[in-house]
Amino acid sequence: MADKENNIEMPKMKGATDQKIDAIKQLIFGENIQEYDEEFKQIRKNILDAKTELANKLAETSKELKNMIETLRENHDKKIEDLRGQMLDEVRNLDHKKLDRNLLGDLLQEIGGKIKE
Repeated sequence: MADKENNIEMPKMKGATDQKIDAIKQLIFGENIQEYDEEFKQIRKNILDAKTELANKLAETSKELKNMIETLRENHDKKIEDLRGQMLDEVRNLDHKKLDRNLLGDLLQEIGGKIKE
């Protein structure tokens, strides 16, 4: 119950506290308070501008990296296809060479048979 009472009174006290803080600021900083407020506003604006600029650069860099990755993936896929085609050509050549060896063996056997006769 005490918490509820404190929470209810806090908003009422907050307004009074803000007024007291403003009065203390005025006493400490005097006429320079407006100058300080303007400087703080400018600093906040600079921070927000820098944050926005960094977010934009991050998004742009991310987009560029995605494009680069996609390009690399496409190049990789193309090279794999080229290598696959070269491998198939080599396999066909090996089959052809094997056939030539078999043919050569048969011819040699035939020649050997003719020499025996």
